[in-house]
Order: sequence, then structure tokens, then C-alpha cells
Amino acid sequence: MDSPGPQVPPLTEPMMSVAEAERSGFTLRPWLTEDAPALVAAWHDPDVARFTAVPDDPSPAVAQRWIAGWERRRDQRLALDLVIGRPGADGPDSVLGEVGLGPFSKRLATAHVGYWVRSDARGCGIATAALGRLLEHAVDQLRIPGFIARVEPGNPASEVVLDRNGFRETTPGVWARGAGLR
Repeated sequence: MDSPGPQVPPLTEPMMSVAEAERSGFTLRPWLTEDAPALVAAWHDPDVARFTAVPDDPSPAVAQRWIAGWERRRDQRLALDLVIGRPGADGPDSVLGEVGLGPFSKRLATAHVGYWVRSDARGCGIATAALGRLLEHAVDQLRIPGFIARVEPGNPASEVVLDRNGFRETTPGVWARGAGLR
């Protein structure tokens, strides 16, 4: 069995400065309990449900439990899931999507990546930019050299996001970026 990935330091504030967030049109931050309605809405989005893992019970209670487990997943080096947020906004409307790392493979020195963006924020480059920012953080701060993503058939938009972030398809539906990944 593979051992857990890198130590993910506490993230007590957004990963981006206010100026950087204003320039890019988004910020990356931890999930908050008040984000639960946005998470439930995403789980009910047909494209999010089709292309990402959604719980069998996509209810507010499950969303609250998942958000409450954010810090534990990070501390146990299982995942780092971040809100792609609208700068200066609060509440469910501030959640544009999610980008994350995990599971981690210490043996392969890789992390899986995943992301989704709500329907009204698609097509404007938010997923591409947010994934790029997270990858930069993962390489520079977490020292993760390689990344893997899985793309379901029929999701060309996700392939574009990965391609623009330096990933290449290694086998059908599997994309990789980093040293030694082909």
C-alpha cells in the first residue's frame, strides 16, 4: 500500500493575495459551513454529477459533514479541496467551483487533480486558471512533481483545461503532467 502524500500545511486564509484574486477574478480558499448550499447545488448539476464523484445522498446534511471533514482530510494528507471563490463575495453565491488534490502517492510522487465549475461560470477560463494556481502551489510549496487526472468520455472541456495546464493524455481518459509521467 502506498503511504500518504506530502504534509499539507494548514491553510488559514486564501492561497492568493487580494490583488492576485482581483486580477484573476477568483480566489482559492478552504470550504466553509455556509458553502453547503452551493455544494448541494453543484452535486445536483447534471454535468458535475456525470463527470465527478457525487455522494449517493447529495443532501445538505451530507454537504455539511463533507465540509466539516475538510481539515481532517488535509491533516491526514488525504486531499486538499479548495473553493474557487468570487473575490469579495460571501455565501453560496461566492462559490464558483472547486479544485483539489488527492489522493496523493508518495511512492510515485504524484497527486490526482480534480475540479468542477458551476454552470454559469463555465467557458470563461476559471477552471484553467484555478487549476494552474493550485498546481503552482503544489509544485512550489508542497514539492509535488507529478499530477494525474482522469477525464470521463464526452468531457472535452476538461481535456482543454488539462491541456492548457501542461497535461498530456497518456492512455484514453488518463492525463499526466510532470517528470517521468508519460
